[in-house]
Amino acid sequence: MPTLPAVPAYFNAPKLETAMIQKLQLHFDSGLGWLQRAYAEAKVGIEAETGLTYPQSYLNNGTGEHINIRPDNEIQSYCFFEIDKAFEVNYNEDETKYFLSVVFWANLVLLDSTKEYDFTSELIKDVTDSLKKFASNILQVETRPENIFNKYSQVTQEQKQLLMNPYSAFKISFEISDSYTDDCSGSPVNSCQQNIDRIEALPDTVKQCVIDYIIENYNA
Repeated sequence: MPTLPAVPAYFNAPKLETAMIQKLQLHFDSGLGWLQRAYAEAKVGIEAETGLTYPQSYLNNGTGEHINIRPDNEIQSYCFFEIDKAFEVNYNEDETKYFLSVVFWANLVLLDSTKEYDFTSELIKDVTDSLKKFASNILQVETRPENIFNKYSQVTQEQKQLLMNPYSAFKISFEISDSYTDDCSGSPVNSCQQNIDRIEALPDTVKQCVIDYIIENYNA
């Protein structure tokens, strides 16, 4: 299997659901030092020859092209977002509610070869702590392999190879609110000094966005 493609460029001026997902991408990029790649929303792709489904992400390059982002054992870790149901707009309260999930996958050996045990729970704690600081609501954490990539039959077929130890996966579902008139800016993030190597390793199309975001919004 080829190595997962680079993360597509961020949107220049996203709104509503797209803006919230991008805000979370930036939050994870700048705050989770072990996360190698944070993709945006995944949609269900269908392989023409087999009819099998897989997670795909839009290239955001002005074309209709998408990339296959199913698990890849050459990558140490990555995540992507799913939209669970329609978002809600409350004009009276100036509030928008989004219902999202984020799927994480990791090769534990590549992530930290010094740990000779399954440290998935440590990764989950990092993410749930990060979302708590992000003022998310109640979280639902799914660790059963058959329920994490259940939308994607191509991944289900590879379950024994890519969803079992030393590989790890989990899905976190949550509701998150924002002001309807907000442009999704100003979220506090961790110091970039803690993650300078992580940021430097990002694709060029993403790196400067993360650096700019931290400079503009840290301690905001």
